[in-house]
Amino acid sequence: PIRIGTAFVDRSRCIPWAMNMPCIVCEEVCPVSPKAIYIERAEVEDSAGRKVVLQRPVVDPARCIGCGLCENRCPVFDKRAIRVTSVGESRSDRNILLYPGAASPDAAGEEVEG
Repeated sequence: PIRIGTAFVDRSRCIPWAMNMPCIVCEEVCPVSPKAIYIERAEVEDSAGRKVVLQRPVVDPARCIGCGLCENRCPVFDKRAIRVTSVGESRSDRNILLYPGAASPDAAGEEVEG
């Protein structure tokens, strides 16, 4: 399949992740079927100590085509809470999410050749 890139959620800017407030705009506008953005439910406490059930967006990189609709519609202005990068684009075999030859941490946290 043709892919333009991959979306990434910036949890420090995403309304449900960073502020414990509801927002599912990115999941709602995702045009991929099945959706590339799915919802993770979490029970958290708000600033008043009340329990709130939130729906937090998570990107499935295997399904994301990088269309950018989620980034375009994100209600967080300035630097969006979900952004599409060229990672995973189908025209480049080097611009992949996890490079197979890169060093990766082992179970002890030390880098090993992969």
